[in-house]
Amino acid sequence: MARPIKEGMDYFPHDVNAHTDKKIEALRALYGNNGYAFYFIMLEQIYQEPTFELDVSDAETREETFQILSRKVSVTLEEFKQILNTSLKWGCFDKDLYTTQGIITSNGIKKRASVVIEKRDKMRKKYHQEKRIVSDAETPPEMGEETPQSKVKKSKEKKSNIYTSEFETWYLSWPRQQSKQDSFKNFEKRRKEHGLDFILQCSENYLGYLRLLPSDKQEFAYSSNNFFGQKAYYLDFQEPKPIQRNNQSSALCDSNGIPF
Repeated sequence: MARPIKEGMDYFPHDVNAHTDKKIEALRALYGNNGYAFYFIMLEQIYQEPTFELDVSDAETREETFQILSRKVSVTLEEFKQILNTSLKWGCFDKDLYTTQGIITSNGIKKRASVVIEKRDKMRKKYHQEKRIVSDAETPPEMGEETPQSKVKKSKEKKSNIYTSEFETWYLSWPRQQSKQDSFKNFEKRRKEHGLDFILQCSENYLGYLRLLPSDKQEFAYSSNNFFGQKAYYLDFQEPKPIQRNNQSSALCDSNGIPF
């Protein structure tokens, strides 16, 4: 059975300087850390939705929805409504859309989500293209009636096909493919821990960083079975890691400012 098409997001980027944004500063100034918690808990709820919108247009269920969300933020229902009104006033969410349609979202949320959806669609298309190529190359000519031996062989081949489509696409893109079975085991482990979007974003950040390194340094790329392995190298690439230049020379440096 085919895996259902992924909707919503398991992961969204959180800027390290988010607390300095004027909108967030306003929420914190008025409501302390409750304002901060409110904003990011609302983002979590919105990014889980297939349309990246939180629909509270139904008057019969709106109060219950707000009650559930207020408990998540650990504030009273009245405090939740006050923080929501403030967040709309400061542009954290689209005030007009909320007023006219009962929808909580923003242009920024939609733009960030569209980047993830575009990447997901590209990976899905790439996987299906590569799958067709492999299938065409490996399909044997029709042979006559099946023998007991051929049935056993087919059964073994079917059992060996244990890899998910998402892993196959990721594995084919990796510069140092090593120990496919261990790579798959680690990939699935981290996927269960963080979600697919998160681990693919870490992978993309690392590959982008790797492409900027000198060619002699690219030879030492993390192998496919180590990137998500016990040492969790992927956690160093939750955000893009730029190559820096040493201030005292034009030499390329790594993310810590150390020359190559």
